Amino acid sequence: MAPPDPPFDEGAADWGGEEDPLGAWPLLGDLTRLLRSPDVSRQAADQLALAVASDGGTEANVSPADRADFSDLAGIAQRAAEAATGLPITADHGPVEVAVVNRGGWAHHTLRDWRPHFQQLQEALTAARDSAETHEPSAETPEAMLRHLMGPLAPLLADMTAGSLTGRLARAALGSHDLALPRLRSDRLLLVEPNIAAFAEAWSLPRDDTCLWVCVHSLVCNAVLSVPSVHRRLTDLLKSHARSFRIDPGGIVDSLQERLGDLDPERAMAEMPALLSSPEILLGATASEDQEAVAGQLEDLLSVLAGYVDATTELACSQLLGSQSPVREAFRRRRLSPPAEARQLARLLGVDVAPEATGRGARFVEGVTERAGAEGIGRLWQSADNWPTPNEIDAPGLWLARLEVYEGPGDSGPGVGGRPNPGG
Repeated sequence: MAPPDPPFDEGAADWGGEEDPLGAWPLLGDLTRLLRSPDVSRQAADQLALAVASDGGTEANVSPADRADFSDLAGIAQRAAEAATGLPITADHGPVEVAVVNRGGWAHHTLRDWRPHFQQLQEALTAARDSAETHEPSAETPEAMLRHLMGPLAPLLADMTAGSLTGRLARAALGSHDLALPRLRSDRLLLVEPNIAAFAEAWSLPRDDTCLWVCVHSLVCNAVLSVPSVHRRLTDLLKSHARSFRIDPGGIVDSLQERLGDLDPERAMAEMPALLSSPEILLGATASEDQEAVAGQLEDLLSVLAGYVDATTELACSQLLGSQSPVREAFRRRRLSPPAEARQLARLLGVDVAPEATGRGARFVEGVTERAGAEGIGRLWQSADNWPTPNEIDAPGLWLARLEVYEGPGDSGPGVGGRPNPGG
């Protein structure tokens, strides 16, 4: 059994044999130890995500009729996605579980599905902070005390940042894969009914057609992210991206002082939501040269994935909705100008892909498909060694030559999928 916590009137705690820097402020020391608890910080992140997603209000539940309608559309979309990709949508090849949710529901599920990504970021930031931290002068000034306080609070701040950014994205997210991040529950399709309805209304689109497009896009993205070779490569790069953050030990304090120092308490409190949505300020994290190199590799990988997902979604939906459906143009424009909430979180986690990079990947997919059909592009999923180099992304003929794929449409039809072996 673990020993009991020290009483409140003891200013010391277990700091690895060192004197507790908050010993002079015992109440702050006890508060810090409480907030460092993973259960406490995750619960706070959950509550923040729900509050931000719903703008602090109460959301209506999705009606049973809408749940039934969207579930029926998801079944149609799964068959279309499987036909277009030749890949399994779920690991057991069974029907995908459909969760039709409001914004708070999306934030709730997503914060848990993305927990491994946030956890590895938190661990990397904590390690970087520990290695970069220098001993402050012993003077018990408010600034020195605050600097010491920010270190133990780093895990809480990381969780709160995750909650805030996930809640903000929930206001704009349509399905499971507005970001190309693997989920813990890859057999579940999330559909955000109020956002889908709002997007359809803003573009004067049929709601069901809009939902169908979201379903196909999410399912195609889930299929390619579940290919073992792709999943391993992406998760390895995401870990490297997280580990490459560098920490300025005084950056948080300096940023807080700069943003809040001259404000009265009421205005300072009003600024807190913006701070919670600014990971660079809140976490004191900055990019490094190593991270820039990893970001380039991530962009190469994700540009091809995005190009494939977009092309395959358009193919499948053109067969379901017709090639002249206005839904196609609406989603093309959304790709060119993605929601700011999505790009903010994507930059933090390393999956931000600019529209120019997506276009580069789309040209690669188009070039391969024109030369070798669905069979050619399907070689992407057979092995990690088959992934194109940066030069081959710009020259798909070189990639086909390396794999000794003969140019000319294959026998698998006009699609961009084919039926590869998703091993490797």
